[in-house]
Amino acid sequence: MPAWRAQVKGIPPENIMIGSTHTHSAPDMYGFVNEKGECKADLKYIDSVCVKMAEAINEAVEKLQPASVKINTDAAHGKIAYNYYAPELYDHRMHVMQFIATDGPAKGTPIATLVNYATHRR
Repeated sequence: MPAWRAQVKGIPPENIMIGSTHTHSAPDMYGFVNEKGECKADLKYIDSVCVKMAEAINEAVEKLQPASVKINTDAAHGKIAYNYYAPELYDHRMHVMQFIATDGPAKGTPIATLVNYATHRR
Protein backbone atom coordinates (compact mmCIF):
# COMPACT_ATOMS: atom_id res chain seq x y z
CA MET A 1 0.00 0.00 0.00
CA PRO A 2 1.44 3.41 -0.93
CA ALA A 3 2.42 5.47 2.12
CA TRP A 4 0.12 8.36 1.17
CA ARG A 5 -2.95 6.12 1.55
CA ALA A 6 -2.11 5.75 5.26
CA GLN A 7 -2.42 9.55 5.58
CA VAL A 8 -6.06 9.45 4.44
CA LYS A 9 -8.55 9.24 7.30
CA GLY A 10 -12.15 8.14 6.96
CA ILE A 11 -11.83 6.13 3.75
CA PRO A 12 -10.52 2.56 3.63
CA PRO A 13 -7.36 2.45 1.46
CA GLU A 14 -8.89 -0.14 -0.86
CA ASN A 15 -11.68 2.35 -1.67
CA ILE A 16 -9.29 5.01 -2.98
CA MET A 17 -8.60 5.06 -6.68
CA ILE A 18 -6.45 7.71 -8.33
CA GLY A 19 -6.54 8.21 -12.08
CA SER A 20 -3.96 10.26 -13.92
CA THR A 21 -2.73 11.14 -17.34
CA HIS A 22 0.26 13.15 -18.47
CA THR A 23 1.19 16.77 -18.94
CA HIS A 24 3.88 18.57 -20.89
CA SER A 25 4.05 21.44 -18.43
CA ALA A 26 4.95 19.84 -15.10
CA PRO A 27 7.65 17.56 -13.71
CA ASP A 28 7.70 13.85 -14.60
CA MET A 29 5.32 11.88 -12.39
CA TYR A 30 5.78 8.54 -14.14
CA GLY A 31 9.40 7.94 -13.19
CA PHE A 32 10.16 5.76 -16.19
CA VAL A 33 13.72 4.58 -16.48
CA ASN A 34 15.69 5.44 -19.62
CA GLU A 35 17.80 3.08 -21.72
CA LYS A 36 20.63 3.46 -19.18
CA GLY A 37 18.40 2.37 -16.30
CA GLU A 38 18.27 5.90 -14.87
CA CYS A 39 15.17 7.56 -13.47
CA LYS A 40 15.12 11.33 -13.93
CA ALA A 41 11.95 11.89 -11.88
CA ASP A 42 12.15 14.24 -8.91
CA LEU A 43 11.13 11.86 -6.12
CA LYS A 44 10.78 14.70 -3.57
CA TYR A 45 8.33 16.44 -5.91
CA ILE A 46 6.37 13.20 -6.40
CA ASP A 47 6.22 12.73 -2.62
CA SER A 48 4.98 16.30 -2.13
CA VAL A 49 2.22 15.73 -4.69
CA CYS A 50 1.16 12.55 -2.87
CA VAL A 51 1.07 14.38 0.50
CA LYS A 52 -1.04 17.17 -1.03
CA MET A 53 -3.34 14.59 -2.61
CA ALA A 54 -3.90 12.95 0.80
CA GLU A 55 -4.56 16.38 2.35
CA ALA A 56 -7.12 17.17 -0.36
CA ILE A 57 -8.88 13.84 0.16
CA ASN A 58 -9.01 14.45 3.94
CA GLU A 59 -10.47 17.92 3.39
CA ALA A 60 -13.08 16.50 1.02
CA VAL A 61 -14.04 13.83 3.59
CA GLU A 62 -14.50 16.54 6.25
CA LYS A 63 -16.82 18.46 3.92
CA LEU A 64 -18.89 15.52 2.67
CA GLN A 65 -22.52 16.39 2.01
CA PRO A 66 -25.41 14.83 0.11
CA ALA A 67 -25.18 15.64 -3.58
CA SER A 68 -26.41 14.68 -7.01
CA VAL A 69 -24.21 14.63 -10.08
CA LYS A 70 -24.74 15.82 -13.65
CA ILE A 71 -22.48 14.39 -16.34
CA ASN A 72 -22.27 15.45 -19.96
CA THR A 73 -19.95 15.09 -22.95
CA ASP A 74 -20.04 17.39 -25.93
CA ALA A 75 -17.75 18.79 -28.60
CA ALA A 76 -15.10 21.33 -27.65
CA HIS A 77 -15.26 23.94 -30.40
CA GLY A 78 -12.51 26.19 -31.75
CA LYS A 79 -9.67 23.64 -31.70
CA ILE A 80 -9.49 23.83 -27.91
CA ALA A 81 -8.50 20.15 -27.90
CA TYR A 82 -6.51 20.27 -31.15
CA ASN A 83 -3.23 18.33 -31.25
CA TYR A 84 -0.73 20.46 -33.21
CA TYR A 85 1.78 17.60 -33.25
CA ALA A 86 -0.66 15.07 -34.69
CA PRO A 87 -3.73 16.78 -36.20
CA GLU A 88 -5.28 13.42 -37.06
CA LEU A 89 -5.49 12.70 -33.32
CA TYR A 90 -7.79 15.66 -32.70
CA ASP A 91 -10.02 14.80 -29.74
CA HIS A 92 -13.02 17.08 -29.84
CA ARG A 93 -14.67 15.69 -26.71
CA MET A 94 -15.12 17.78 -23.59
CA HIS A 95 -16.46 16.12 -20.45
CA VAL A 96 -18.18 17.97 -17.62
CA MET A 97 -19.22 16.70 -14.18
CA GLN A 98 -21.09 18.95 -11.79
CA PHE A 99 -21.99 18.10 -8.21
CA ILE A 100 -25.13 19.77 -6.81
CA ALA A 101 -26.00 20.04 -3.09
CA THR A 102 -29.21 18.13 -2.34
CA ASP A 103 -29.63 19.12 1.31
CA GLY A 104 -29.13 21.99 3.75
CA PRO A 105 -28.97 25.74 3.11
CA ALA A 106 -26.97 25.28 -0.11
CA LYS A 107 -29.55 22.89 -1.61
CA GLY A 108 -29.64 23.21 -5.39
CA THR A 109 -26.31 25.04 -5.70
CA PRO A 110 -23.15 23.64 -7.32
CA ILE A 111 -20.53 22.22 -4.96
CA ALA A 112 -17.94 21.56 -7.65
CA THR A 113 -17.60 21.44 -11.42
CA LEU A 114 -14.95 19.43 -13.25
CA VAL A 115 -14.17 20.08 -16.93
CA ASN A 116 -11.83 17.74 -18.78
CA TYR A 117 -10.54 17.90 -22.36
CA ALA A 118 -7.37 16.97 -24.20
CA THR A 119 -4.99 19.68 -25.33
CA HIS A 120 -1.63 19.76 -27.05
CA ARG A 121 -0.91 23.46 -27.57
CA ARG A 122 2.34 24.90 -28.76
